Amino acid sequence: MIRQGHIDQAEAILVIWFAIGAKAVLNLPAAVTAHALTAGWMVVLGGGLLSLAAFLPGVLLMRRFPGLPYARAGDEAGGLVPGKIAGVVTAAFLILLSSLTLRQSAEAFVTTLLPTTPVVVIILVFALTIGYSAYAGIEALGRLVVFFVPWVVAILGLVLLGEVGMVDLRHLFPLWGRGPTAVAADMATSTSLYSEMLLLPILYPYLRRRRQAVRVGVWAILLSTALLSVVQVVIVGAFDVSNTDRLVFPLISLARFISFGRLFSRVEALVILVWIFAAAIQATALLWAVATNLAECLRLPDHRPLITPLAAVIAAAATVPAGMREVAAIDFEYVHRWGAIVAFGLPLALWFLAMVRGKRGPGASDQADESGASAQTGEGGAGKEAR
Repeated sequence: MIRQGHIDQAEAILVIWFAIGAKAVLNLPAAVTAHALTAGWMVVLGGGLLSLAAFLPGVLLMRRFPGLPYARAGDEAGGLVPGKIAGVVTAAFLILLSSLTLRQSAEAFVTTLLPTTPVVVIILVFALTIGYSAYAGIEALGRLVVFFVPWVVAILGLVLLGEVGMVDLRHLFPLWGRGPTAVAADMATSTSLYSEMLLLPILYPYLRRRRQAVRVGVWAILLSTALLSVVQVVIVGAFDVSNTDRLVFPLISLARFISFGRLFSRVEALVILVWIFAAAIQATALLWAVATNLAECLRLPDHRPLITPLAAVIAAAATVPAGMREVAAIDFEYVHRWGAIVAFGLPLALWFLAMVRGKRGPGASDQADESGASAQTGEGGAGKEAR
């Protein structure tokens, strides 16, 4: 396994929370509202609750192969060819997620702060930033996330609570939107909103205490579900369904109504600046994951040589859509509808194959799973803490 440090439970939770929750500032509230109408918050909430069970096969797969990273566990579970196919599909999906994040982040930055700047320039700056951050490794990313959490939470709280007077709960009725049957179907597909949970099996070998993986997943999903659901309620309650559907970045639009006098009349600029860091962390986590997983899939000794070409690929893919309308369509029609197949279905299939084929890594026991992190991180000090 590639040696690049370790990450604590709290840091892992926050990395995944950033990866999932950062989309709350993007087009997600508008896209969910356009499809589920007034029941959007229920769809988001139901998808999160279903994800609590959907992520477990990925953890169980990794526990069967405690000494291997996710890509090589796939090789052992399904065989060499199916394992490599799974590795390539995982890499492609993570690149898609990262490129969509990069493009929407750049569009939000241009729309709010620099309307005359070409979006390609912002994409390039973002790509350089996340490339440098991913190069530093998962341990540095975990510590960076902990630093930014108070700022991001404070700004989100400012926006969500600062205009609570605008929220009219009557806008959330009829409660079931298009009907209970449609809501139930949307909840099942909305597990894809939590596709970034694919980070967990990739992060698994780098957890200081790997027995905490289930706890990491549960807390990451609960925090993300709470954030996305609250944002959905506040946005629809403030703008109603018809207006939310037409907004490109609803949360930023809500921030424009906040004013603390002439000095702070443009709070949305502060919101977007703070959120830019959150989006950068999200994209960095995805770039690190695809580089690490692909390096393990190719049996390379280091993931860092892949970061520059992958960042270039992500930046190039981010420039392909003609505008935000196309970006939102790709995000909703492909990722939000079918992302769960890769994020949850693929680990489930590999775990099932491992069970059927009777494959299990050496030392695959609860005791090894609890204390074996030291050998995987390659860090002497981390090994002592893991024990």
